Amino acid sequence: MFPIENLCDEVDPRLNKLAAGKAFLYLYRRFGFPNSGSDRHKSVCEYMIECSAPGTFVILTVRSTLCKITWSARRKQFNQYYDDERTTRRRKKKTKWMEQCHESTKEVLRDLLRPVFVRDVPIWIFGAEDEGGISLESAEPAKTAGYGLSSDLFEDIGAFYDLIDHVRGLGYGSFAKGAKLVVNNSNL
Repeated sequence: MFPIENLCDEVDPRLNKLAAGKAFLYLYRRFGFPNSGSDRHKSVCEYMIECSAPGTFVILTVRSTLCKITWSARRKQFNQYYDDERTTRRRKKKTKWMEQCHESTKEVLRDLLRPVFVRDVPIWIFGAEDEGGISLESAEPAKTAGYGLSSDLFEDIGAFYDLIDHVRGLGYGSFAKGAKLVVNNSNL
């Protein structure tokens, strides 16, 4: 099994016990709106952060009281990892692919220790106060930081997604270009 807790301990043990509110404030400011679905019962939201090992991700799931960190991969890489793990149980030596997964995951975990600013106040994934003397270069806030969405956009979620697809299609894959076309041409 992928030892994400062990990797968190190596980077900063506090990553294994993230408070949901503090983690969400950081994740939302740093990455913007959640980029992965969640269920309606236990999870508030989920962020998938791509690792440098192709097809692998660190997943942060915000629940009611805690933010849980897990690891996943696209099917091909996931199967490769577990096939390698099965064969290494006999050899007791990690494969190059397994080492790459571990190192790229630790890289993402270390990056989560960088603060992001709300105006002139730095916040960390552990909260607003610098609880551990973390003094890394700050991360840029998400483009969406500080912007809200009108709740009426979600009254008919299917129509909202259709609108996004239509505008993106007008811009040949670029939503921003499509939106400019719509604004500048009332015939669309």
